Amino acid sequence: MKLKTISRKIRINLESSKKLFKILSAASLSTLIKSITSFIIGKLGAIWLGPAGIALMGQLGNVVTILNTVGAGLLESGTTALIAKNKDDQGQLIKICSNVLKISFTISAFLGILVIIFADELNKLAFQGHNYDKYIILCGIFIFISASSNLISSIINGLQQFKQLILINIITNVMVFFVTLILMYFYRLDGAFFSIIVAQPICFYLAYLLFKTRIQLKPIIVNINSKEFDSNERKSVLKYILMGFFSTIVMPATSFIVRSIIISNKGVDIAGYWESIVKVGYIYSSFILMYISYYFFPQIASIDDYRDIKKHIRLFMTSILPLFVLGCIPIYFFRKEVTLFVFTEQFSPINDLYLVQLAGEVIKVISGLYVMVLWVKNNLFDFIITQLVYSLSYIGVTYYLVNSYGEKAGTIAFFTSSFIYLMLLIILLEVSHRKYKINKI
Repeated sequence: MKLKTISRKIRINLESSKKLFKILSAASLSTLIKSITSFIIGKLGAIWLGPAGIALMGQLGNVVTILNTVGAGLLESGTTALIAKNKDDQGQLIKICSNVLKISFTISAFLGILVIIFADELNKLAFQGHNYDKYIILCGIFIFISASSNLISSIINGLQQFKQLILINIITNVMVFFVTLILMYFYRLDGAFFSIIVAQPICFYLAYLLFKTRIQLKPIIVNINSKEFDSNERKSVLKYILMGFFSTIVMPATSFIVRSIIISNKGVDIAGYWESIVKVGYIYSSFILMYISYYFFPQIASIDDYRDIKKHIRLFMTSILPLFVLGCIPIYFFRKEVTLFVFTEQFSPINDLYLVQLAGEVIKVISGLYVMVLWVKNNLFDFIITQLVYSLSYIGVTYYLVNSYGEKAGTIAFFTSSFIYLMLLIILLEVSHRKYKINKI
């Protein structure tokens, strides 16, 4: 009997692993295309714009991210979780989609007006002496279009329509690549800035065309003023909004502050080196993080038993994570070639940052698994605490080390804060698991 039980468990694990690899392969294809296009743009950007241009692009990118997340990003993960739990109930789906789109439109309209009114102040805050307020105004104009595209992608993710979501990403990345290339070639930094904003409506229209094949937008729009959330649903959505605030506002704001600290103390070129090594780590970790977002998050959204959730985590740690760690080895040993390939000789100072950055990326990937549990369980208090600890430790360590270590300060701070973040998440999950077992007794 024991042999049969062991054999059955092995067979189940093999089948689960095959499914994981299948989803990972599909997500990796999308990420690979994005990585290739990002590499080409990054390479040409390094040649045409230099470290200062890369740093300024990072600032505008953070501004766009913050605005988009206020417009809809606060609802994205909550929408995915709600859709995943109700994906077989058409009436409930229409109710959820109608309400989240209405909320997004209201927030985006209000925010867009504020951005346009205070464009000059935002420009001074973001670019410290450079006059790019016209791009801040454009961001305000396109907030709802961009926010809607992100929200629609979240709905498709909740429906677990992986092929459609991957198709959206592939087509969008290719189109944005050509738009960015053309604009940056002819207009340099202005073109690069404009492309960051122009990419938003492109994403929206692509998302709409693919989304309507699964759930028509027409019945959602028709019912936009009906079927309001009840009090429990409003409370749940409010928690998701607050959690979204601390994940998609605090995180970009943290990068913004860290970059500003480096710029203020060491100059824009040093900040460009830090931005570049962050970009290298982001490109590589995107392969796994996209899988977590596409597959892991919707899967655990409908699971109540913490034991089953921990099984999903263990399966990932034993089947997918080792491949990610192995991939870090050639990147580190061929870091000089990677730097020259992705950037130019001018960026050679980042070669000393690879080891700490890659170690931090491994920790970040593991943290991504645990933080998703807080999301789906709508655990607002624990989520806010962990986000604040990560953000404050990242900023604090950077500030403390920047004068002594320069661009290394940001990388060391990333590793340190990620490690603290992961330890706290593991402790909180274990506490929640024990509470769950006690309540079951």
